[in-house]
Amino acid sequence: MLSGCEKQEKPEPSPINNVLPDPDPEEPTLSIPCQPDSNYECGVILVKYDEETWAQHESPIPIVNQFLVEKGFTPEVRNVFDFIRTEVIYIGEFDVLPVIKKVEEVPGVEYAEPNYFVGINESGLEGN
Repeated sequence: MLSGCEKQEKPEPSPINNVLPDPDPEEPTLSIPCQPDSNYECGVILVKYDEETWAQHESPIPIVNQFLVEKGFTPEVRNVFDFIRTEVIYIGEFDVLPVIKKVEEVPGVEYAEPNYFVGINESGLEGN
């Protein structure tokens, strides 16, 4: 199992569907620097897993961690929310939108999204 930013020499298939995400050739779009005026936290993604995947693994979920390492990132799980099967993963000072699209293709991932900034106004919560 991978943890932190370790990388295995030969990737093992996931017990979920016994598959690995298809490796892509180098994708420069996955390494876009952060945009200072974005409405989400730079380099942080929220990954929600399906129930079966969450039940089979301990954090960090190895298949997503392995996928991110293979793409050249150094993933760091910053927080885990068991009750909603979600991990907060820091990938480095990169724009997360291109990465999210790829992470959502990993088997067992229900969805991924940026860590949006929110604030409170007189009427309640609002996005930045």
